[in-house]
This record gives sequence, C-alpha cells and structure tokens, in this order.
Amino acid sequence: MVVVLAIQSHNLKLRNQDLIRRFTEPHPGLLVPSFQAHTLDGDTVTVGESSTDDRQVLFFFSSTCAYCVKSLGAVAALDSTLATQTNPRARVYAIAVDSAASARRLVDRIGLRVPVIPLPVHRLALLYRVRIVPQLFVLDSGGRTVYARGGELDGGPGLD
Repeated sequence: MVVVLAIQSHNLKLRNQDLIRRFTEPHPGLLVPSFQAHTLDGDTVTVGESSTDDRQVLFFFSSTCAYCVKSLGAVAALDSTLATQTNPRARVYAIAVDSAASARRLVDRIGLRVPVIPLPVHRLALLYRVRIVPQLFVLDSGGRTVYARGGELDGGPGLD
C-alpha cells in the first residue's frame, strides 16, 4: 500500500510540474494576443496575427543583455534567409523589452536591419510568457505559437 501511494504521489508531482510549466512558459499551441505597435522606423505592424498566411518570428530582447545582443546576429541571418522564401513566408521582428531609446542606440551601434519594435506595454511580455530574454517565438497567421525557445541563439555573424 505504501509503495502504491508513493508511486501515485510521484505521478501527481510530475503532472503538477507539467501543468505549472504549461501555464508559465511559452509552448507550441499557445495562443498569444495580437497587438499593434510601431517599429523604430515608424512603420505600424500587427504582432500576433497576419492578414495573410505569413508566419511571424518574434525575438524578445533587452539592449542591456549580452546574450541578446550576441543573438541578434543569428536573428539578422534568419531574417535574410527567410526574405528569400515564398512558401511559407515569414516576417522577423525584434521586440525590445526595454526603452525605445535604448533599443535605438543598440540598433544604430550594430547596424541591425531587422524591424525593431519597442514593447508598447510591458504586460504583453507576461501574456506572451516572456520571463527571460532572449526569447524566440514562431507564430502562425492566427497567432498560435508553433515554436518557442529561450536562451542565446547561435548560427549568425556576431554583431556586437
């Protein structure tokens, strides 16, 4: 009887950890809210949904995070690669979780050509479940998460 209770307790603990993870971390299938914002260049974009079948790649970063700055090279390389593809198409946006002024200084310093969006409301980071930066999302046209990954990205030229 004790062994059965121990096994059940262990299984409940694992199930509870999985539920906590699904409610606090981004994961495939997560429906994120859409919002309108302005890029640093003044263009208006809708993040989280698309009027076409395009996917969106969102890279949440902070201009004071060394891992984020280093990862921007991979984001720029991804943007260049995706710009040549037609099916499925994808738009890449870098979303700054700090001030627009800090993001602008970083973009000017490193020459980043990816559209950068200062996060208009910090509550959106919580709704996207961004608890750490850097954080990468791939969204389908309806705003559902296809892929989510936290941590430094490799594979692009260094921009720092």
